[in-house]
Amino acid sequence: MKTLGVDVSHHQGVIDWLALTRFRYADKSPRFAIHKATEGATYQDRRYADNRSEARRHGLTWGAYHIIRLDTPEDMDAEAANFVEQAQLGDGDIPPVCDIETQWIDAAPGPAAAVQGIRIWCDIVKADLGVEPILYLSPRGLRHLGDHAAGLAGYRLWICDYDDDPTDEMPEGFREWALWQFTSKGDGAAAGVESTHIDLDWFNGSEIELLRLADWSRATPAPIDPSADPVLAFAEWLFADRCVARELVDRYESE
Repeated sequence: MKTLGVDVSHHQGVIDWLALTRFRYADKSPRFAIHKATEGATYQDRRYADNRSEARRHGLTWGAYHIIRLDTPEDMDAEAANFVEQAQLGDGDIPPVCDIETQWIDAAPGPAAAVQGIRIWCDIVKADLGVEPILYLSPRGLRHLGDHAAGLAGYRLWICDYDDDPTDEMPEGFREWALWQFTSKGDGAAAGVESTHIDLDWFNGSEIELLRLADWSRATPAPIDPSADPVLAFAEWLFADRCVARELVDRYESE
């Protein structure tokens, strides 16, 4: 089971979010959007805030990514602060994404320094937001990190691979891929954007599992107490998976 989504930036121009939610690919419509928030220590995407508001208004699960500039590893504090300030992520959003472009891996003092910078950025963002970031990488980027890529094992991975299903290509030690950017050639006009193309992505799971990923307070379903009232027990279990049933529980308890 896979769930369709898009990733965008100011390069898409003005986005018709209603048209995007009605866009179809492989008989699916997008259920999430991940937007470029920042790059380096100072850059902030000018369309980010408006698009965040519109995407949420149209019922899409929201996410944000930061392009990390590894040529200046001493700036990781400033890069993390730039992202946290601009992204304004919280419970209900896809965890923050560290976008690791191959060109910036190559610009680092070396692959070991690149991995160190990535880990510093992730640690700072996790300390600020309380959730572990996802790493965006391509197979080429992983090759350029060489053996040092093992230092990033354990993070969730958003893999960029336009040729093959990445399921059988995951590096040793990495979790199963969470997100897969499978094309940069989505039909922009059909998706309601001004650019010719739009990036399309799969989430590795159902929409319910996507909502669980976005529920920062409960990464796994809460156990059901068999001695509890069965209605409350079911609602608590549903909330853990879908982040939507707490209101139902509160309403039931007040009656």
